[in-house]
Parts: sequence; structure tokens; C-alpha cells
Amino acid sequence: MNGILFKLAKDVKITPSQRDPNDFFYLYSGNRFHNEELAAKAAGHELRHANCYFSTQNAELVKYVSCDDVSKLSEEQIAELEAQRLSFLPKLVRVTMQAIIDYRGFRLVAMPVLPLSKGKLVYGSPDAGKTVRTDDAVFVERMRVLAKQLHLKPHMVGGKELYSAGDVEGHLVGNERFLLDLARSMPPESAAETPHLAFRPQVRCNLHCVIIMIVTRSDQLV
Repeated sequence: MNGILFKLAKDVKITPSQRDPNDFFYLYSGNRFHNEELAAKAAGHELRHANCYFSTQNAELVKYVSCDDVSKLSEEQIAELEAQRLSFLPKLVRVTMQAIIDYRGFRLVAMPVLPLSKGKLVYGSPDAGKTVRTDDAVFVERMRVLAKQLHLKPHMVGGKELYSAGDVEGHLVGNERFLLDLARSMPPESAAETPHLAFRPQVRCNLHCVIIMIVTRSDQLV
């Protein structure tokens, strides 16, 4: 509708065996009873994780386009910063704008329609891990850098090393790289067993920096 794709958050019925219609379970509940609340939660995760990838890259891009006092830079330094910025732009992995709409117990995810039919899948898996792709070296390297910044370890999926969840999809359309299906980007953890993971990835990184500063200043005071 007007270039916007609307996705309804709904628990999906999975039938492992096509021969036996009674052999089924639902994707999010994991049993024979659908759970729309968990489906809505997954939609929220997709938006949250898209923000994680966007804000991480945006913070990296800012250093190429801003300076505390540009007037103090020489023309050569400004030209060097601009060259670095231009060399960085093609490496960006783009995530789509998204909005969540909650209405009478239903949740919709709205995002722009992307020209994926003109491109190809080069990273991740479109079929729950049956086929896994790492075809684009630039995409793989960019995901490696982002994984390091988001504190995500690489792991093997279908014989390929990925720096993200296995069902994330990376598409190459011309010179643009798009990252989709980010609901399971962060590994699930028990809050009771891992209280140190209660903060978002960026917050953990910032807290680590703050703790180092506090310790350093405490040493100086002593």
C-alpha cells in the first residue's frame, strides 16, 4: 500500500511432515497452541535489533562527518576525512525504517517495500538454515565488524561461519546491501542466570568505558 509493506505479527503453524496433518506445532509457542503474544514480542525484537544495527553504524559514520571544531582543520585534513567517509559509505549494511502499530490486540510491522527482486540473497538463510550463503565478501566483513561492536561471536550455521543469527537475510541490490529479518539477532538468555546481560549491547559497551574511566580517575586521586 503506497510503497509500504505491512506484516501481521502472527504465530505460524509448522508441519514437519506433509503426510500427517496432525504432526504440527506453532513457531513461537513451540507446541500445538498458537501464542500471538510471543509473535508480537518477536516483532518488537525485530524493530529493536534493527535499531541496534542502525545506531552502531551511525555512530561509526559520525566520526567521518563531524568534528568539534572544523575551523581548526587544514584543507588536507578535511579532504582526508571526506575521502574516508566516501570510502565507508559503500560498506554500509542498510536496515529499513520500521514502525510498530498496535490495535485491539493485533500488532503490525510497517516498513518500506524494497527492490529485492532486482538483487540477490548473499548472506544468511531464507529457509531456516537449509541453505546458508556468504557470497559477498564485503557483506561478510561488514557483519564481522558489526558483530564485534555488538559483542556477538561468530558461529557455524549449515557449514558456514556467520556473525549473526542464522535466519538473518542479507540482500545485495546493485551496490546497496540490505539486512532483514532481525528478530533473533541477539541470542536468548535467562535473566536469572545471566544478570550481566540485562543491558542492551551498546549500553554494556558504554558502561565498560565508564567503569574504566572511574577506575582510572580513582587511581589518580589516590
